[in-house]
Amino acid sequence: MSLPSGTLARPSLNERLQDVTHALAASTTVHGVFEILLTSALEAVDATTGAVLLVNADGDRLELAQSYGYTPDVPTIWKDGPLDGSVPAGEALLKQTALFFEHQEALMLAYPDLEERVGAPPPVATAVLPMFENQKSLGLIVLDFKEPHHFTPEERFFLRTLSTQCGIALGRARLMADLQGQVEQRTQQLQEQKAEVESRNRALEAVAQLSRDLRLQDDRYALIHRAQQSLAGLLAPGVFTYFELEGDCWCLKAQEGQFQDPAVQEQMDAGWPQATPALWLPFETRQPLYQAKDSLSTDPLPEAGEDVHAAATLPLLVDGVAVGCFRVALFTQRLWTPTDQRVLEIILHGLGLALERAEQAGRLRAQRDALAAANEELEAFAYSVSHDLRTPVRHVTSFAQLLRKTLGDRLDDKSARYLGVMDQAAARMTTLIDAILELSRTSQQPLHLRMVDLGTVVASVRELLEPEAIHRQVRWTVGPLPLVMGDLGLLRQVIENLLSNALKYTTPRAEAHIEVWAEESPQDWRVSVRDNGVGFDAGYTHKLFGVFQRLHRQEEFEGNGVGLANVRRVITRHSGTVTAEGVLDQGATFSFTLPKA
Repeated sequence: MSLPSGTLARPSLNERLQDVTHALAASTTVHGVFEILLTSALEAVDATTGAVLLVNADGDRLELAQSYGYTPDVPTIWKDGPLDGSVPAGEALLKQTALFFEHQEALMLAYPDLEERVGAPPPVATAVLPMFENQKSLGLIVLDFKEPHHFTPEERFFLRTLSTQCGIALGRARLMADLQGQVEQRTQQLQEQKAEVESRNRALEAVAQLSRDLRLQDDRYALIHRAQQSLAGLLAPGVFTYFELEGDCWCLKAQEGQFQDPAVQEQMDAGWPQATPALWLPFETRQPLYQAKDSLSTDPLPEAGEDVHAAATLPLLVDGVAVGCFRVALFTQRLWTPTDQRVLEIILHGLGLALERAEQAGRLRAQRDALAAANEELEAFAYSVSHDLRTPVRHVTSFAQLLRKTLGDRLDDKSARYLGVMDQAAARMTTLIDAILELSRTSQQPLHLRMVDLGTVVASVRELLEPEAIHRQVRWTVGPLPLVMGDLGLLRQVIENLLSNALKYTTPRAEAHIEVWAEESPQDWRVSVRDNGVGFDAGYTHKLFGVFQRLHRQEEFEGNGVGLANVRRVITRHSGTVTAEGVLDQGATFSFTLPKA
């Protein structure tokens, strides 16, 4: 039988089932599953209203999830309630079977007290279709009719299959919702972690920059204000204050940012009593005090009158002693996360170290200035004394000569010996005076820096010393020597002292061997002079470069004990170092370093 022209053929239940199956497979939300389910089921069997009830998480109640076609505020039997077999919904789930009631009498016969129990009239006809996933009860689908309805075998099959498909789709939609929730939660966590990392990186950059800046300052309050500026860049808007205890009052010493209320600023400038908890407690315990929005109402707040939503007070420790309190008052809410607390404490710790360094630098400057003044006085004294000593020495020498002339032939051997001892002592004194003057000049004369060829200097000094070795066997081994930046006259003194010492202390050797060479490092040149002379006891190395310090008797080797002291002073003024190595009777090596030009 053909349909009239222009009339669309009604889809069969099998066709509807295929369409619904495809639609459910494409649905990814629980709400979408319910929409497809109710509209498709109602159209397929001509039901007028429908509902979906779901089992709660505890598995002991049914909860209305969605309905379609019911009049608002008109009670129905399909509503939230306990999951038991005394109502059609509970029985369908507990027995895991679909229930079909084709007329109201059938429903009332099965549940005589249903209307009394649920407080609503039963529908004329209804289908109750349970949904399961892996034998787990999910809920049920309810289709109601306004007139008696005969459920054909095809309809019953369609509805049972529909509820099965719906159970699968609902489980999949819930899983998708759970996954989506997990993804959103993880995304939120990642975003929070990213924000935390970015915040931490900004904090670390600020701390690093602050550390560099703090090394450039020595003034206490300038250092504190720089730390306040750094924190203001991280935590603003707010006001950052620093207080120190003077007597029984907390006095404001540094501030970054301004309070809106002039009265609050006036109070800050006037100071706070010692017992102010927000300042005294951290100072006394040496522990930070963090105040969030929920604690500001109970803890006394110095910034009363300002709209402060978070505050923190940290004691400033210098050499382990609390010297003041660093206060942060923010105009926005902040929970003081562990990262926030760590950043604040790192900055305060770095500030404390910078203040310790500044105080140490101040003490070192004072010591250096005092030492420099003492050295200047000592040098002036030595120079003055050296000049003043020449006159009595000349007198001793002159009167000794006059005494020889006066006595003439009457001078006996014993008196002549006495006068000879006087002459020798005066000559020795003159030598020491000359050495003191030379040492003083070496320390005081300005450096005239230029490029100096050490090879040329060594050759010149060797030529100068040749007469001293004319009757000796001396073998020289001189390696390549560098060009260095220095004072030619002073460096020549260094080379002359070292080479003359090498010649002097190799006198007992049948053949003296003197070596001179240089070694290069990235920062400087090391020049060494080695001989095979009498050497020295390494236990006395520390005495070698002291003034008037000698390791050999005057009778063995002449000298005034000033030459090596002069070497050290000259090299120190050139920012170098001097060292000595020796073994008794096996020679010695003296080295000095000079920075590269």
